[in-house]
Amino acid sequence: MDFISEYEATCTTTNTHTTISSHKSYDFFMKYTHLRYS
Repeated sequence: MDFISEYEATCTTTNTHTTISSHKSYDFFMKYTHLRYS
């Protein structure tokens, strides 16, 4: 599974998710990139 594609797919279907879920996914994405590239 490609993480970026998964994240983009989540973004494009935000209307089917709650705002909390959306922010949660974004927060996880930021933590993931920070750990991977820092």
